[in-house]
Amino acid sequence: VESVPDADILSRLSAPQGDDRCALAVRGVPGAARPSVEANAALARVRALVPTGTVEYLRVRARSAALGDPLVRRAFALATDRSGYAGAGGGALQPTTGLIPWGVDGRAPTNPLGSAASGDPTAAAALLRKATTRLPVSVRLAVPEGSGLEDAVAALVHTWRSAGFEVVAVPVSPAEAMRLLDPMSTGDADVVLASTRLAWRSGEAVVPAALGLGLATTPADGAVEADLVAAVERARSVRDRADREVAWSEVDELAVGRAVVIPLGARTRLLLRGPLVQRYAVSTLSGAADLGIVAVRPLGDIP
Repeated sequence: VESVPDADILSRLSAPQGDDRCALAVRGVPGAARPSVEANAALARVRALVPTGTVEYLRVRARSAALGDPLVRRAFALATDRSGYAGAGGGALQPTTGLIPWGVDGRAPTNPLGSAASGDPTAAAALLRKATTRLPVSVRLAVPEGSGLEDAVAALVHTWRSAGFEVVAVPVSPAEAMRLLDPMSTGDADVVLASTRLAWRSGEAVVPAALGLGLATTPADGAVEADLVAAVERARSVRDRADREVAWSEVDELAVGRAVVIPLGARTRLLLRGPLVQRYAVSTLSGAADLGIVAVRPLGDIP
């Protein structure tokens, strides 16, 4: 194991010599350098774009007056520009339609809202007219301080505005953001920008927590819709592992379809390796090379 600055990793593995031909990077290529690495055809066989198990999403708070109407909530989700959000992340994000990361068993390729990754402000505006709500709809979005997502949030706000929403991004401490994710919490934020990460390879590792249910399942005062609570309880009761993962994917789809949660992007990492590394595989949990699988061709075998 060798500790090497990011810039040196990039330069050494872009043109590996000697032992570097057997090396693999643990850290990803820095965001600013990703476009050039991805455009370099010579690196195609030694680079890998891998998921990290982290998904960023918006959580609509149960006590939101602005988004309490299901039609208004759905319009807000339809107008969400996932591709703009991901694009502002410097290539480290890919638009996604679910809370469960790709690579988890049972994860279905569904799009419950049926909208393009760029959002559909026209359809969203039509839903707002059907809801007969007063325009523009004022929404307060809580954004954790220090997240570095200002440009990504700005991309969201632009499309929301064109659909009829006036969104104000309010910086909050990470601790306050966590408090606001509790369905029973007070506060005037309507939506919270959050993220979830796999702790084990199962939809159960992310879906209940993202809904604010955790281990207790049922919050007081109906802060989470009753059928969502029931769907979580059903998924937890399934004994067969494969069937249970399908059930978690169905809960994910139900929550996204209700616009209770709005998935934005799945974080990725661009990794480089030397040309002598074989059986390259990446852990779904960590987004890092799986050292239990990869192998290196002995230097003595190279003509």
